[in-house]
Amino acid sequence: MRRRHRGPEKQPGGSFNLIKVCAYLVLCFIASGCGYRVGGLYEVQEVSIPIFDNRTERRLHEFDLTQAVVREASQRGIRVSPNATHELRGRIVDIDQPVVVPGPRDQVVAGAFAVKVEVWIVDRRNGKELIREIIAQSATFDEARQKTVTDARQEVFDRLAKIIISKIEKNW
Repeated sequence: MRRRHRGPEKQPGGSFNLIKVCAYLVLCFIASGCGYRVGGLYEVQEVSIPIFDNRTERRLHEFDLTQAVVREASQRGIRVSPNATHELRGRIVDIDQPVVVPGPRDQVVAGAFAVKVEVWIVDRRNGKELIREIIAQSATFDEARQKTVTDARQEVFDRLAKIIISKIEKNW
């Protein structure tokens, strides 16, 4: 019996690989035309951040929170300037520090630190308020794990700063 020569043997999945390559090229083509660009993630490139107001009886926290927000803005490439066209305002609404485990001499062995903040962004050119939100964060502390209330407080302020600055991103 005589065999016919059919040309090179087809490898399994050969046409499937061609489909994957074509699909990849089509996706690259579509993505290149969708307007995506690197950078420019923030609608506001420059912002004024006055010291946050504090409506609680626990004073001085507003300075540390404001400092954390300014630091986060700078790290993300947002210029902080008193003459900016936009202003980020904030107000500490509540600070709570429940004691979970008291020690033998009434010192706090374990507990939590919680803060609730109201923030809003104002366009100074027209006085329009762009966003207003209340944000809450908390963190625990435990002497056995060598995490103090000061550590928990800083953790809360850093988390709040990240969330607050993320509000400046495009598409409020």
